[in-house]
Amino acid sequence: MKVPLWKKCRYKIEVALFYVFQFLMGLMDGKSTERLGNALGWIVFHGLRIRRQVTLKNLRVAFPEKSESERLSIGLKTYQHSAKMMLEFIQMPRIKKEQFLERFEVNGPGVFDQVEKEGKGAFLLTGHYGNWEYYGAYLAQIGLKISFLVKPQHNPETDKILNNIRMKMGADIIPLGMAVRNVIRAIREHHYVAIVGDQDAGRDGVFVPFFGRPASTAVGVASLAVRTGAAILFGYSVRQPGGRYQLYAERLDLSSAPRDKDERIRYILELYMRKLEAAIRLHPDQWFWMHKRWKTSPPAPVHDMKDHTAA
Repeated sequence: MKVPLWKKCRYKIEVALFYVFQFLMGLMDGKSTERLGNALGWIVFHGLRIRRQVTLKNLRVAFPEKSESERLSIGLKTYQHSAKMMLEFIQMPRIKKEQFLERFEVNGPGVFDQVEKEGKGAFLLTGHYGNWEYYGAYLAQIGLKISFLVKPQHNPETDKILNNIRMKMGADIIPLGMAVRNVIRAIREHHYVAIVGDQDAGRDGVFVPFFGRPASTAVGVASLAVRTGAAILFGYSVRQPGGRYQLYAERLDLSSAPRDKDERIRYILELYMRKLEAAIRLHPDQWFWMHKRWKTSPPAPVHDMKDHTAA
């Protein structure tokens, strides 16, 4: 498909802005990055108001018990956190390995040790929470084989830049469009296949509870996990003061999961969303509330049609 000229120009501007930010980030220390992230988040939330109404609507759904001022505070902090994460991602390849690893403390490292002993691949489910890019990069930097399952960006040049950063940190990339074959191969080669699967999946998803409301959730990874029999891990990161991160990891217990394939997939997705929701409730300002998580509504129940024609 031919790309319109205006869109090509926009793509070029986006790439140029990225490189400007990357240059500036190379001149900044951690405290400067923190201050810039807070300033950018404030500008976007209070000034530009990009997706502000979506964010506040989502927060009302998730936290009806909170006051509007509390939700506004969470919303602002979410934008500031997202801005800092973006800046950290741009900075990532310029950080020395030792300095990068010093930023993390891991809760549950034994989970990865056990998977390594088993000599098999595993799926790693996470969410748009904390710094998911840092999480995967950390695992790659400590020597684990990890593949990111990623959705291509609209801008192919930006997509290439982002994936180059991930690969520089040691991760492999599996585009969503060619996922199944490559995911199975990665699992067989003892990789951790990481997926951020907490966005609306449209009509193709399975509806499972998330903050008390049905949310369409992608079935792909759960289906592949059932198909391959690979272990499923759940992990996430939490920002700490000073740009440090606490990483959490656990293996999902499927001992009580149904044997039926469809029911087993639903069980996995429900467990995944339940774990993620519990983590978000601890630090609600670190989840990506800008996304329309409940965009797709469950289909209306089908009732039997009866013929009421008079005799």
